[in-house]
Amino acid sequence: MKRLWFIVWIVASVLTGSITLAQNTPFAPCGIADDIAYPIESINTRTLNRGFDDFGLYRARWEGYHTGIDVGFFQAGTVIRAAARGRVTLADPTEWDEQRGVVVIEHIFPDNARYYTLYGHVEEGIDVLLPSVDTCVELGDPIGVIGAPTLSAPHLHFEIR
Repeated sequence: MKRLWFIVWIVASVLTGSITLAQNTPFAPCGIADDIAYPIESINTRTLNRGFDDFGLYRARWEGYHTGIDVGFFQAGTVIRAAARGRVTLADPTEWDEQRGVVVIEHIFPDNARYYTLYGHVEEGIDVLLPSVDTCVELGDPIGVIGAPTLSAPHLHFEIR
């Protein structure tokens, strides 16, 4: 019976606003991600050389597995948008040296699950700067443009971890 009253108290407290939900806690400083989308409008994983996406395949050139999808080939300068609401944890235009920059955004979802989106081969554009670390971004906010890495065609490397 005590358990039932406790559950009723929790529900009543949430409904009356006595208990704040996760989006107002320090664990979700930028709010809850309640939607997710692709970071660019034209998603095309077919490449000129491979003809398919190589997610999860071993790449001898890089001595490791490909942990993301490559999209937006030959679209240098295309605006990249935040895939969901979140907090920027890394934004460095030289993180991958000649392969361009990286932006990482932390997202907290309604079940308190924490995911990260990673955007690679990113550059700053004329009207789009990389966001600052610890800033909040909303779904669709511009976070950079597709860059031109030295060892491949311009594209966006995108991961969800």
